[in-house]
Amino acid sequence: MKICVIGASGGIGRELAGILAADHEVVPVFRSRLDRDGAVRTLGVGFDDDAALSAAIAGAEVTIHAALDTKAKGKDFILANTALTDRVLSKLDPATCKLFVYFSSQVVYSAIDATRHPVYAESDDIVVETRIDAYTRLKIDEEKRVRAACDAKGIAWLIVRPSVVTGPGMNWSTGMVEAMRKAPVGLGGRTINLIHVTDLSRHLKSLIEQNISGEVFNLADQDVKSGDFFAAAAAAAGRKALILPGAITATAGRLMPSTMWFFAYDIEMRSDKLKAISQHKASRALADHFIALRADRVGAGIEDILDNARAGRRYQATGHGYSRWFQDAPLTDTLSLARYEGIVRLEGQSVTVLAGTRLSTLITFLDQQGLALATLPEFIGVSAGACFFTEVHGSSSTYATLYDLVEAIRYVDDSGEEHESRRDVALWDQLRQRAEGITLTEITFRCVPQHYLANLIQWRDEAGLDAIIAGGYADNAATTLHWFPGQKTFLIYNINPVDKPTPDDQAPFLPMRGLPYSLQRLVLKLRMPRGRRVVGKSHEVLGTWRSVPARPLVGAILKRMRPRFRNMELCIPIDMAGAFIARLREEMANGAIVFPKEQGIGIRFSTHAASGRSFMWVETSSADEAQLHALADLARSVCGDAFRLHKGKYVPSGIGPEQLFIPRAL
Repeated sequence: MKICVIGASGGIGRELAGILAADHEVVPVFRSRLDRDGAVRTLGVGFDDDAALSAAIAGAEVTIHAALDTKAKGKDFILANTALTDRVLSKLDPATCKLFVYFSSQVVYSAIDATRHPVYAESDDIVVETRIDAYTRLKIDEEKRVRAACDAKGIAWLIVRPSVVTGPGMNWSTGMVEAMRKAPVGLGGRTINLIHVTDLSRHLKSLIEQNISGEVFNLADQDVKSGDFFAAAAAAAGRKALILPGAITATAGRLMPSTMWFFAYDIEMRSDKLKAISQHKASRALADHFIALRADRVGAGIEDILDNARAGRRYQATGHGYSRWFQDAPLTDTLSLARYEGIVRLEGQSVTVLAGTRLSTLITFLDQQGLALATLPEFIGVSAGACFFTEVHGSSSTYATLYDLVEAIRYVDDSGEEHESRRDVALWDQLRQRAEGITLTEITFRCVPQHYLANLIQWRDEAGLDAIIAGGYADNAATTLHWFPGQKTFLIYNINPVDKPTPDDQAPFLPMRGLPYSLQRLVLKLRMPRGRRVVGKSHEVLGTWRSVPARPLVGAILKRMRPRFRNMELCIPIDMAGAFIARLREEMANGAIVFPKEQGIGIRFSTHAASGRSFMWVETSSADEAQLHALADLARSVCGDAFRLHKGKYVPSGIGPEQLFIPRAL
């Protein structure tokens, strides 16, 4: 059947819509056009679109009203929410609507004198006998209005009264665990009825599918002691709760709003009516009502890694954390391998290292052996393990990314066992797309003899950009551009092998490639007054940034600036690169995408010589997140799903794991 869920962006509405959508056509109605993670909603109806809202309700066989305007405060609270419900009721069409479901709340029972009604059932008359707050008043009044309005239209109705709802994102679950981390104090001596949001949704789905109507149901599951509830929340926070005695709870409860009246009195919530009719049978341990807080662990040895995997919690392995400067922290536990580092062995021209080893440490070791990595990113403070799970690239006419230099890996999966694998493209493509439950422990790279490179740095007119993108980049061993669209110019770095430095050559220096145009001009003029070429060992020219000065401070600043400052990098197949740049110019010309005159766009080229596939990497940093989203949308419009995003930089929401890796299994 077709079901309209009003309030689908709320904690309950989101879960309910998802569960109903498994077997029915669901039209979600939401207040904001942005999802929780910042993504723009492309499906569903917004409250602000009255015509679309009318069509969504009129076309539905079942309309569920689970919305609440929590932004309205004081005397406006009841007025705003009454108007919202009236608006919904007015759009119900008896010709199509077979059932209207209204979300009330267990708080309606707080109006009844608890000393005379210690057990609450749906058959109780809701007569106001106590002091109640605006929320309780709203729910009591709206239950009556919903019944009257539906009866007048000849539409069946169903009213549900959830008890304390737990689960992901719910205040009584996620919020309570967060609170316990800060102050692990709980109230004892009372009873709390809990229902997990998933069980709530499945119960309601069952009632709807059985055509139950004209009834009121307590959406309730299990009565638990308040002391046990707070202790379980504290345990999920990794703390031990101090449970206050019942006498203190009774005093505190009388000072609380009527929405938490159950702390003032020891009451029970009947749910036998629901359980007798619903075909969903909930069975959930108290601990399952909470999600443990994300934990950040350190894997300094192989036993740490194995023990973490065997613990059974969801986790994501991390390196030195640079991607967190531009991305939000994962919701799962993390296992840092920053201290799991060291050279394992060197066999011929193959070197094996522990996954947390920085590339800067690795290339120092290789240089002492007369060896080098064939390509490097400009910043080499990243861990070796990142080269497997992220497309860590430089500019190379031979290798797309450092992943193409990997010969073998060792890894721990969620079975808690360590495995070894020589290059297996199909298997590795699967492993790389797993964000959780896998930890790389060792990685083996193929090396080349150490050699010298020369970097010729020049300013050029923008007119020459198209020829380079069309194939001119392949004239060099490595080509990098820094394009300033607002200045109609670009800076080009052409890198090629040389036998050795000459007295006229410039020693390598930090290029500061991300600088604004004016500063970039000034730095190059000071560092290269006569425009000489830069010559050095391969890692000195390619991997100029060994680390970030004052890294903890810089990282803290960039994290605090999120999402006001992001760095994003797109990977465009070379056969689509020209069209992408042409469309970008069009968008800049019509003002759809704006680049300030000082802002630059970094462009690199890399080629997977084994397959002949080439790519253009497009990178920019911006304080305007909308600009980055517009670039990603532009890439999709030109390339379809053939474009990729660099996993170590900012990744807009809605991007799946398949768009973070260049597939090698063709």
